[in-house]
Amino acid sequence: MSLSRRRPTCVRLRKLLPIIAVLIIGGVVAYFFPSGYYRKAGNALLMRLESKKTRAATGSARSLLENTIRDHLHQIEVPDSTVDYRFFPADSVLEIHAAIPMGKPMAVVVHGFSGAAAGTPYHVDDCFCPTDEHQCTIRFVSSVPGQTAVVLTITHASRFLSSAAKMAIVITGITAVAGDIRDGLLSLHAPLTIALLPAPASTVQAKRIAAEHKEVLLLLPMESSTQMRDDFRNLRLMIHYPDAKLRSLMHCSMTMVPRFAGFSNLGGSRALEDSRVMTIVFSEMNKQHAYFLERAATHNSVAATLAEQLAMPYAAIDGIIDSADDSICRGAARTLSTTKIRSTQVSAARELLIRYALDARKRGKIIIVAQASGGLLRALRRELPLFEHSGIKLSFVSRLFDTTGEPR
Repeated sequence: MSLSRRRPTCVRLRKLLPIIAVLIIGGVVAYFFPSGYYRKAGNALLMRLESKKTRAATGSARSLLENTIRDHLHQIEVPDSTVDYRFFPADSVLEIHAAIPMGKPMAVVVHGFSGAAAGTPYHVDDCFCPTDEHQCTIRFVSSVPGQTAVVLTITHASRFLSSAAKMAIVITGITAVAGDIRDGLLSLHAPLTIALLPAPASTVQAKRIAAEHKEVLLLLPMESSTQMRDDFRNLRLMIHYPDAKLRSLMHCSMTMVPRFAGFSNLGGSRALEDSRVMTIVFSEMNKQHAYFLERAATHNSVAATLAEQLAMPYAAIDGIIDSADDSICRGAARTLSTTKIRSTQVSAARELLIRYALDARKRGKIIIVAQASGGLLRALRRELPLFEHSGIKLSFVSRLFDTTGEPR
């Protein structure tokens, strides 16, 4: 009886042996040839162990400094999973590497971390930042003998703070400038919004702008109270037109400028004050899920009120960079050389860009319109990289609205 009872157990063990062998082989393979996932998990575990060893070796003061640094990293949206901790027992040094999102000047970030030593035996022994401000290293040492030194290295990540100041730049007149200037503006690696007039040539330009990962803005001709140009007389929305004609003219303009994300008034000081006209305009544009960017609003404009009632994403232009090429050349061509004129053009555009960037830092967001020109192109090439590292996030106009149509 005892032998008959053991026999099934032996059979079951024989069946389990291949499974056990596969598991053992798999474990060996995973140990000697770890995947990226296991390697990361192992590194994270080692960092936790090293952090525990460090805290055990350095006492509560060291833990307080590390926790303060970690809390400050959380405040600027740096998760623990992206922070690298390495402890070197031979040198008694803890190295912390963190990539912080852009949106605050490096000098401000360093100043915030420098205060982490307050209330601990530590103080800032050295702070080194290269001139390009892409990386800074802060060394903390303790006044208590034998305590671990802490070296914090900060670099900029490719993402921005969610609370970073946002600037949207709308470029007008791009079809009227020379080809090299137009190509240069479209090839900039920045989310620029390009405004186009409703014309047959704009159809091709709109497709190219979209291919260059830029946003298209439709300039819709509207009736003004002042003298109007004859360029777009056949497409202009006049307040005495019947509803059907207004809609027909809008559809013509939209056909000439495909792939637009929003629209703005071209002139229109009189049309903006007419509730019937603007209700028709907004209802048609709402069907296209477009936003409205108001330019040169009059005191009696009904656009903002109607946009709120009809849930139309709405914003007003905050500033303008006019064409430096025309205004400066006309006034200074007789006395300045071509080189000096170009230099003055760039300086004027740069000065306005910097001024509006400072306004964005104060207000949180800003929308400006800039006339396409060679001076603007050179100013943007110089200033755009600096904006990214000084707390300014360039954005399409459409990205400034939340899902309710309110400016973010």
